[in-house]
Amino acid sequence: MSETKRRIVENPFVVLELPATADRAAIERRAQTLLSELELGFAGAEVYVTSFGAAVRDASLVRAAAATLRDPEARALAVLWAPFGDVPESDAEIARVPPFPEALAAVGWRPSE
Repeated sequence: MSETKRRIVENPFVVLELPATADRAAIERRAQTLLSELELGFAGAEVYVTSFGAAVRDASLVRAAAATLRDPEARALAVLWAPFGDVPESDAEIARVPPFPEALAAVGWRPSE
């Protein structure tokens, strides 16, 4: 799997099936729900939909996604890779994503001073 594809498929927002605008409480609730469903073996909890098709989700992936979104800088990077609107179908379309500094500014992130 290419690095670009991995960043999209394993994006914390995609893994948790949440929008990039989700607040911390929503992220924690969703992570705990998924962890409970996985532990109990609920049908569908172990599979999630990505722009590249279905992917397998396990407890470690859910925990990693939640941990990433607790870190403000890691979350900003996850927002950059989160799908918005039409999801790119190819690496060529992904290449049209704005350059890193402009993308960070677009989501309102500013470096700490």
